[in-house]
Amino acid sequence: METLLPAFIAVLLSEIGSKTQSFAHLLALAGRGGSALRALLFTSLAGYGIAAAGGIVVSQMIALDARSLLFGVALLAAGLPMVLNLPKASSLPDPPSFPRTVFGFARAQFGDSAQFLVFALAARGASPTLAGLGGLCGVMVVAGAAVVLAGDWPKPALLRGLRAGAGTLLSIAGFLIAIKALRLTS
Repeated sequence: METLLPAFIAVLLSEIGSKTQSFAHLLALAGRGGSALRALLFTSLAGYGIAAAGGIVVSQMIALDARSLLFGVALLAAGLPMVLNLPKASSLPDPPSFPRTVFGFARAQFGDSAQFLVFALAARGASPTLAGLGGLCGVMVVAGAAVVLAGDWPKPALLRGLRAGAGTLLSIAGFLIAIKALRLTS
């Protein structure tokens, strides 16, 4: 639980208003919500699996304080860009085939802040599997919300506000964790 819940919450917050969520919403509007979730599950398993495996390798190379600092930096790297802007929605292929949908999600996800969060939590925590699972659940909840709310999707201003609020929470948590890891506080 020490790894699963933080991974779930961090990835859930970092994916609000993300390219991944926007792409899932576009596919849901095109009537391809089920295909979108299957493709996202496939790409997320691969991406978070790679991130968790990398976390295992790094965890054996650095001390616990450095792993905590890595997690703090990952939270800051996820949160600060969210406060500053909202990514543009991906263009939707017409008609969106399953391979093109997988490729669209892979472009949106690989190398993003959610993967970095899973990597850092896998390095910091005792269970990289739970870090990957928490991240997977977080991204599926965010994308699932986009699919379920397809026609009733919030206005861009509300989505920007939610994204900025989530980014602020991630940034504050990252700052506090990084300061504690550096032992600047007692």
